[in-house]
Amino acid sequence: MALVRCSLLLGGGLVAAGLAVMGAGPAVAAQPVVAANGILCDLVRTVAGPTVAVACLVPDGADPHDYRLTARDRAAIQSASVVFLNGYRLSPALERLGRLKRTVKVAEVAVPSSPGRDPHVWHNPLHAAAMAKVVSRQLKSGAAPSAQGSIDARVARVDSVLTQLDRWAAAQFATVPKAHRVVLTEHDALSSLARRYQIRYVPLMRSFASGGPLRPSSLREISQAAQASGTKVLFSESKATSKTLRRISKTSGLPVYGQPVVVDGVAKGKSYVATFVSNVCTFVNAQGGRCDRSSGDRIASRWKAI
Repeated sequence: MALVRCSLLLGGGLVAAGLAVMGAGPAVAAQPVVAANGILCDLVRTVAGPTVAVACLVPDGADPHDYRLTARDRAAIQSASVVFLNGYRLSPALERLGRLKRTVKVAEVAVPSSPGRDPHVWHNPLHAAAMAKVVSRQLKSGAAPSAQGSIDARVARVDSVLTQLDRWAAAQFATVPKAHRVVLTEHDALSSLARRYQIRYVPLMRSFASGGPLRPSSLREISQAAQASGTKVLFSESKATSKTLRRISKTSGLPVYGQPVVVDGVAKGKSYVATFVSNVCTFVNAQGGRCDRSSGDRIASRWKAI
């Protein structure tokens, strides 16, 4: 697994994984940090800026629920000064790291009362802003005094962009006719988005199936619920539509929308904000609304420029 790295000014020295800073004074040992998934990697890099050294464990597009530690990941974790985890058991394989390393479960600290202990809190941009503040506090605790002001300034810009993103999303969802303001996916990952923007949300497999192969009776229940929900389409969570979703589509008569949504991290090569904008426009356009993609892309550009 490739670990992505940048550099971070910590403890008076420039953090660059496996390197030391050379200057007029003695060399300073590197103090790399680790982030568990793409959401956290993007937040850490954005809050800390171009002087960040972060090793990302779960690659973009991979499922954090199924993540397994590799030998290279273990080495990165052992050399890290702090490990940023999501928490709420998003990646069960990482739950025991706290016994070995200084870890921060960012989502649990930022959103301590997530209903049902849902780990996917970042689908509400205001929750993502709270996560960024948790990250900034941890970075500042190990940063040189000269770097702390920069971190404060950057997290203020993060908060401004995410507040704008939240307002933009609310305006886009408002263009969808109320009868179709609903999202149906296979798994329960978008509850925080649904609560924030008052969207009806039906995670089909959680609501009507108990795990294992989909029984005919469950398939009928799911199909009937989908037909009654007001949705125009079903949403896939990957480019390769699952066999289960294809069966639901065939039985219900509802098509699977051509553009999948990204629910467990960031899209490959995209930031958190760019991924969120894409998801919102997918939902809005599919359900008969009018998504202003150009203004969303401008917000994503603001994020990239922080």
